[in-house]
Amino acid sequence: MRSLLLSRDDNTIRIIRRVFSDLDVKTEHFSDASAALIDASRNRYEAIVVDDYIEQAAAVVERLLELPSCNKSVRIVLAKPVAQLNTVFQTGTQVISEKSQFGRC
Repeated sequence: MRSLLLSRDDNTIRIIRRVFSDLDVKTEHFSDASAALIDASRNRYEAIVVDDYIEQAAAVVERLLELPSCNKSVRIVLAKPVAQLNTVFQTGTQVISEKSQFGRC
């Protein structure tokens, strides 16, 4: 299995990689939304993880889900504590994790 992780936060990247590695899921990390979209148009991902701290994160999730290679992926957003959850869910996100929880791992 493969996952796409879009984040610029080193701690988040480390934690997601460790958790997914324990589940035998390979993680492809991107810090740039454009690069993630290009790669996702060429490769299939079973999971998409987007850090809400990425600029226009909701729009990126929506564009990823339009791709045939990602439209059946599990969608996870790592949300800011002040995130507008209704906006996040409108993107088709299935799982939301509050980002502040990552500092405790």
